[in-house]
Formats: sequence, structure tokens, C-alpha cells
Amino acid sequence: GDLLESRLEGAVLGAFVGDALASPVHWYYNQTALEEQVGEVKGYRACPDTPHPDSWKYYANIHPSKEPYDLYHDKASCCTEPGHHYHKYLEVGENTLVLKTCKDLLLSLTASPGTYNAGDFFNRYFELYLLPGMHSDTWVETSVRNFFRNYSVGKPIKECGDETDDGLSALCMAFPFILFSLKHTHDEFDSLIQKVLTPTHSSANLHKHVVLLWRLVKRLLDSPSHEAARAVLADALRESSKGKIDPQTLASLLALSDREVFRTECFTLR
Repeated sequence: GDLLESRLEGAVLGAFVGDALASPVHWYYNQTALEEQVGEVKGYRACPDTPHPDSWKYYANIHPSKEPYDLYHDKASCCTEPGHHYHKYLEVGENTLVLKTCKDLLLSLTASPGTYNAGDFFNRYFELYLLPGMHSDTWVETSVRNFFRNYSVGKPIKECGDETDDGLSALCMAFPFILFSLKHTHDEFDSLIQKVLTPTHSSANLHKHVVLLWRLVKRLLDSPSHEAARAVLADALRESSKGKIDPQTLASLLALSDREVFRTECFTLR
């Protein structure tokens, strides 16, 4: 009905707004540096002019000239600059590559309602990453780099998926399928996500977490109250952290207020 449609629109809009708001503060591991360089996030903004204290951990593994395809284009030389921010050249309010990939998938799905045209999506995928002028980001996900490395040695697209648990882009790519598959059964969605994610993300562990996310989204859309959201979070933490977080730590995390939860993630929201 109209209410569900409104919630779906809100979910899509929220994903893109959240990505654009968060891009200047990506991957700060030092909360003090985050608060000093950025402070409160109250709206869209550019990356700080001060050097990023932690970005070397990413750029130390980035060697554009060694990639089989040009993924960085005119920003390749920037990957060797110390203290470079991940999204320095994005316009204020512009989305990162991860969400631009998600947008292309949404556009592909809406172009052929009721079906997934892999050829159409991968045409968009190749254009986004390989055509000069299509993006100005210097953060290119591990899964993307591994996909093109696999493709460069002659593997068919369906066998180019990254085998690591590089979850960020997998969850963002799964997001459109989640919204288009709310009436599926568990087994139907599980089968679907294995088919559509494997060409870019072949990790079985990631597929399990995507199915978990689908279940959580369905529950939230059915009952979007504050209490329901916290209950969903509790279930997600319990299921995804089996054997990895001791019961006492899990209980203390679930007892945090919303503000404290965000502060543990190094964000200050007011």
C-alpha cells in the first residue's frame, strides 16, 4: 500500500543521504582526530583540508599502475599522497562509488521491472569504473579491484567474484534486491542472492549476512517503531556474532542509548 511504498522510498533516500553525509568522515580510527578535524556532522560538507591520520592503511595497498584496468583515471597520482582523504574530489553531497554502483543497479532493475538483466547492469558497471569522467573517487573497493583482476585473465563475468568478506559493497549491492524481494520466501531470496551477487562477491559468508539483512529489513518495514528497531538490532548482533562476542559485552552493547551507540562508531549526532 501507500505506507509501504513510502517506507521503501525512505529507505532508498536514507541510504543515499547517509552515504553523502558520511563520506568526509570515512575510516577515521582515531576519535580525537575525528572530533578535531571534523566535529559534528550537521549537513553535507567537503573533506577536511587537514591530512587524514589513517588513510595510509588503504593507500599503502593501492598501486594504480599495477591494475590491469585504469580504475583511478586522472586521480591515480593522488593515491601516493600522504594523508590523502578517501573521497577528497567528490562534490559536496556527492555519493561515493559504492552508492553509485547501487544507483546503477536500481536503475537497471527499474528499466526492466520484474526482472534482473545482468547484461544491462554490467554495462553500467563497466562504464562507471572504466570510462574516464564517470567518477572522481579514489576509494575503490577491494571487491571491485579483484573483479577486474579476475576479468583481465579471461574469466567469465559469473566467475569474477571477490572471494574475500569485503562486506560494504556487497550489502549496498544487495540493497536493491532486498527492496524488490520483500514478498519472497527465505529460500527464494537465498537462491536469488547467490545468483546475483556471486559475479562480484562470491563469499558464502557474505551471502548469509545479506539474507540476514533481508530478514531484518522485512521486520522493520512491518513494524518501524523505535522499540522494533532495537529488537531487530539485538537479533542481528546475536546472530551475526555467534562465538565472536562474549555474552557480557553483547548485553552491554544492547543496553547503550542511541547516542552512545553512535559514539562507539566515532560519530557525534545531535
